[in-house]
Amino acid sequence: MHRSLEACARSLADDPALEFPEQPESRGALDAKALHRAYHDVQLQRRYAPENGVAAILFNILETERYEALGANQYAGVQKNLDARRHPQVLGETNHFVSEALTAGAPAAGAPAAEVPATIEPGSGEAVLLRLQLALRFVCRQAFRQRVTIGSQSDSLPDLNTELALINTHLQPHLSRLVELLGEQALFAQLTRQLCVSLANASAGDSHAMVSGDTSSPDDMVEEDSEVPDEDEDESASESDEPESAEQSEKSSDEVPDDMQGESQQTDQLAEQALDEAPAAGVDPTIVLMEGTQPYRAFTTDYDEVLLARDWADQAELQGWRDELDQHIEVHGRLVRRLATRLQRVLLARQRRHWEFDLEEGLLDSMRLARLLTDPLMPLSFKAESEMPFRNTTMTLLIDNSRSMLGRPIMIAAVCADILARTLERCGVSVEILGFTTVHLHGGQSTERWVEAGEPENPGRLNDLRHIIYKSADTPYRSAKRSLGLMLDRDILKQNIDGESLQWAHQRLMKRPEERRILMTISDGAPVDTSTLAANPGDYLAQHLQQVVDDIQRSGHVELLAIGIGHDVSRFYEHAVSIFDARQLGPVMLNELESLFRQAA
Repeated sequence: MHRSLEACARSLADDPALEFPEQPESRGALDAKALHRAYHDVQLQRRYAPENGVAAILFNILETERYEALGANQYAGVQKNLDARRHPQVLGETNHFVSEALTAGAPAAGAPAAEVPATIEPGSGEAVLLRLQLALRFVCRQAFRQRVTIGSQSDSLPDLNTELALINTHLQPHLSRLVELLGEQALFAQLTRQLCVSLANASAGDSHAMVSGDTSSPDDMVEEDSEVPDEDEDESASESDEPESAEQSEKSSDEVPDDMQGESQQTDQLAEQALDEAPAAGVDPTIVLMEGTQPYRAFTTDYDEVLLARDWADQAELQGWRDELDQHIEVHGRLVRRLATRLQRVLLARQRRHWEFDLEEGLLDSMRLARLLTDPLMPLSFKAESEMPFRNTTMTLLIDNSRSMLGRPIMIAAVCADILARTLERCGVSVEILGFTTVHLHGGQSTERWVEAGEPENPGRLNDLRHIIYKSADTPYRSAKRSLGLMLDRDILKQNIDGESLQWAHQRLMKRPEERRILMTISDGAPVDTSTLAANPGDYLAQHLQQVVDDIQRSGHVELLAIGIGHDVSRFYEHAVSIFDARQLGPVMLNELESLFRQAA
C-alpha cells in the first residue's frame, strides 16, 4: 500500500527520486489492522458484546488490547510501532467509540476512527467517559504486554487517579486470568462481558457526579441554626450545653447534619468555586494484594522533597490563600466549630486536677484548722485547685494532597485541620499537620533517570515525593495560620504514594516526647502513581501501604486511624471510617477524636 501511495505521489510531483521518510505511526496503524485480521473474530465479538452502550465501549477496548498484545508480545518491532501511535490518536479513537455508543451503538472492535471534533468540553459526560477509556487502555497495556514502555505515553496522560482506582476495583482480581486467556477470544469475551457491565454501572454514578459536581440545590437546604455561637462565645456558654450522648455522636458520623446543609446562597457560590474538579464518591477502590509481590523500593530518592509550606510561595500568595480559607471557614465551619467546642469540653473535663496546700491565699483549708487550737500563732492555711493540661498527648494529621482531592474534599480538609489545630492547642494537645503529594504528575526526574538506565524491570517507585509540613507540632497555631492556606493551591496536588508518606509521618511522630501519640490520615482511596504502576505490578503501592499500616498497628506505639473520602479505606486500616460526602469530614473527624479522648489515656 505504501509503495502504491509513494508511486502516486512521485507521479504527481513529477520527480521519480522523491523520498518519503518512514512514519512509525502509519506502520503502527497497519500492524493494528493486521492483528485485527489475524486474531479477531467479528462474529464472536457480536455474540458476546453487551447491550449497554458504555459497557460495549469498554468491551471493545479490552478486545482491541487483547489482540494487539498478542502481536506485541511476539514481535518487539510490532510493539514499537503500536506505541508510536501518539496519544491524540488514542483520544480520537475513544471519542469515536463514545459518539457511536451514544447514538447508534458501539462499533466493532478495531473499527477505524471517525473524524474527531475539534474540541471536547472538559466537564462534559463525553470527556468523563474518555478519561475512563484512557485509564482502561493504560491498565490493559501494563497487564497484557510482556514488555512495558511508558516513555512516549506517560508524559501526555491526563490525571486519571479516580478512574484508575475504579478500574482496579473491578479488574485487578481478574487480570491474571485475562492474561491467560489472551489467545482464547471466546473465553476472554465471556469474562470481560460481565466485568464491563459491572464497571459501566459503577462508573455511571461517578460520571454524573464528576460532571455535575455538587448537585444539592438551594431548595434542598434548610435554614441554618441562627443560635449556633461562635467558637469564642461557646467557651462562655452555660454548662447545660454539656456533651451529647454517645449515640448522638455516632449518629452524626453516619448522616449529614442539617447544619451542613443549611448554607445560604453565599455558601453555594463559594462551594462552586471549590468544586471545579471535585471527585465523586464511589465504591471502595480495593486493590487485591497478590502473594509474593516484590520488595518495595524507590529507584532513586535524590529528587524527593520535604518542604515547609511557608517556603513554597511568597507571603502575599500565602495570605491570598489564607483569606480564601477564612471565607470557607466562615461558610462551612459553624458546625465544625460547635463540635470542636464539645471536644474541647470533653478534653478539659478529663484533665487531671490536684490540690496545692499551705498557700498564702485561696480557699481556706478546713483540714488544717485543728492546728490553730494547738498553736494559735500558726497562720491560716489555704489551698487551691490546679489543672494539669494534656501535655502528654500529641497528634499528627496527614492529608492526601493528590489531584483527586481537588475541589470540595481538599477545601473541607483544610477547614477541619484549621479548626482542629486551634481547638486542641487550647487544651494543650500539640498538633502537627502534614501533606503528601509528588513533585510531578507523571514521573519526573526519577523516571528520566530510569529511562536513561535502559528501563530495567521492576524499578520500584518512579516518581519524586513531595512531603509538606503545614504546621509542626512545636509551632503555635498563630505562626502557622497563614501556611495552612497553601492547601488551596491546586498546583501542589499531584499523585499519592501513601506508604512512604505514612512512614514519614510516623517517624516524625515517634520523635515526640509525649506519652500518647495519635496519627490520623485523610485520603480518598488507594495509592496511585501512573509512572510507578506502569513499570511494576498493579498492587505495588497498595502492598507497601498495607505493610506500613500493619507495622505501625503491630508496634502499638501510635494510635492509627484513617478517614476515607468517597472510598472505603478499611481494606488497609484496622480503625477506619468512610464518608461519601466531603461535608461529613468535620463531624466524623471530631467524633472519632472524641471517642479516642474519652478512652483512658
